[in-house]
Amino acid sequence: MNKLLRETFEEIGCEDVKETQCIAKGCQLTRVDFSNQNLEDLNFNDANLRGANLKMAKLGYAYFIDADLTGANLETNLDDSRFRNTILKNATYDSMLRIRGVRGIDNPEEEGMIDIHKARLAEMRKKRGEDCHAKNYLTHTPNLTACNLEYVDFSNQDLSDFIFNYANLRAADFKESNLRKASFKGADISFVKFFDADLRGANLETNLELSRFGGALLENALYDSRFHLKGWLIGRIFYNAGMGDPEERGMIDTNPFAKLMD
Repeated sequence: MNKLLRETFEEIGCEDVKETQCIAKGCQLTRVDFSNQNLEDLNFNDANLRGANLKMAKLGYAYFIDADLTGANLETNLDDSRFRNTILKNATYDSMLRIRGVRGIDNPEEEGMIDIHKARLAEMRKKRGEDCHAKNYLTHTPNLTACNLEYVDFSNQDLSDFIFNYANLRAADFKESNLRKASFKGADISFVKFFDADLRGANLETNLELSRFGGALLENALYDSRFHLKGWLIGRIFYNAGMGDPEERGMIDTNPFAKLMD
């Protein structure tokens, strides 16, 4: 347990925390800021974590059985965390980070949880007040945030610096297009074809699992390994996407924990 985390527990008078057993069972941790902390293997069973901030905390094999996480910020990868009889009303999570395999949360919405990714997407669409019709996309501003562009043929186009953040681009075709420094952050690019496209310097911080990048130029393109399954599956995803090893293609992993997980 690092010094900062131990000092946090000592400050709130949680005397049950033990170095060897990593127990925070039954502690009063209301509104405590655990953001970006390593909380792997900690036992938070029966703890009061109402309003606690766990954003981007490492929660692998952390236990929250019978804990109260009402209104807590759980915008992090919850894969391998353990929940049972946990109070999760109004707790926020990000479906772009929550992959799968979370024990004890079958349906977040039924638990009263709030998907911050969906909330942001809805707010963006409401703010724009337009449907971004595909037939007019080249006459619009290059900012196509949250637009519905499913199945659109963008092939052989100059789309450098275009912004497609949080857009629905399922099954769109960007074959041989110039996408230098374009941004696809949070976009749905499932089944998108980027064959032979120029994506140098592009922002690809989204789920790349079902995209195809055969022959694409990817030097200095940004990606976030938090959006992918871990372990041996990462390699399968990238190779299925036709990317091979991202680092060998000159891509940059923006995940702040990437080096820690090596």
